Amino acid sequence: MGAETGGDAAPGGDPSGAGGLAQLRLARHIVRRHERSVPGPEAGCPRCADDAGNRRAPSQPVLEHRARHLIVPASVASAV
Repeated sequence: MGAETGGDAAPGGDPSGAGGLAQLRLARHIVRRHERSVPGPEAGCPRCADDAGNRRAPSQPVLEHRARHLIVPASVASAV
């Protein structure tokens, strides 16, 4: 990341960077320990729209993506 985002740990940075890994860990924690708090699909999120068409129970990655909507702006959660 560069100066435009304020550093490597900025939300929306490389998912393999420190900020992205922290988001993933927190999202996994939310799914594992607080699954009832995971929101449904976010309106306007392309990934949520794709996942919403699936009639099966949401997979772990789908739930983790939705949990990210709780901790980062929709534009960032949608990017990963």
